[in-house]
Amino acid sequence: MKTMTTIILLFTIQSCATRVVKWSHQCRKHQNGEACYKAGLKEYSLIEEVKRLDQKEIKRNSANWFKAGCDLKHEDSCKKLKTFERYLK
Repeated sequence: MKTMTTIILLFTIQSCATRVVKWSHQCRKHQNGEACYKAGLKEYSLIEEVKRLDQKEIKRNSANWFKAGCDLKHEDSCKKLKTFERYLK
């Protein structure tokens, strides 16, 4: 049973990480603010699956994606950045 749970968790994390890569590519290469926003949301969704020590890094990464989206004039990214701004410092 533990093995099956581990395998399912591994595929879930990989799937989510793959989606982050998809959106990050769209954000960087195509200068798509909405994609930056979605990359930030996907990154943040990983927070429940990582150790407490890694949560700050997840929040910092999410904040960087929201900042990138805001720099590209994406309104939702700018709104979310206000919440995550403290993690950029």
